[in-house]
Amino acid sequence: MSHFEPIKRHYEQSCDLQQSIRQQDDEFSEQLETLNARWNDNAGQAFYPRYGVPLQDEVQRLQDNTSNFVTTTGELVNALTDVDKLNEELSKEQSQVDDLAHQQQSKNSEIAAMERRIESTHEDIGNTLSQASSIAASVP
Repeated sequence: MSHFEPIKRHYEQSCDLQQSIRQQDDEFSEQLETLNARWNDNAGQAFYPRYGVPLQDEVQRLQDNTSNFVTTTGELVNALTDVDKLNEELSKEQSQVDDLAHQQQSKNSEIAAMERRIESTHEDIGNTLSQASSIAASVP
């Protein structure tokens, strides 16, 4: 599982929660406007005239919607907090990966330097053998 899967999942959940909050907010605002208009029109009649619903029931329904809105908002905040924590963990892991990559680059540089020294030593040995052969050939 990729490090990004939990973040992606939390992000999608937070988007869903945010959309739900917007819908509930829109619905609540519309209902509140309608309720206020009807209240003003009917001067506080005991029933919600259009639907025949007792006013107290309608007020309770709107209070329930408000409670659901607050709960959903809390869930969104929790999901966003989880995403922040996962981002922090991912950042720490990325730092570790970067450190390991830097260490690997240093090791590669050391290996390249050793390979150059080996090549130089081989050249020196070759030159020494050539000189030894020349000296040996000149000795009667």
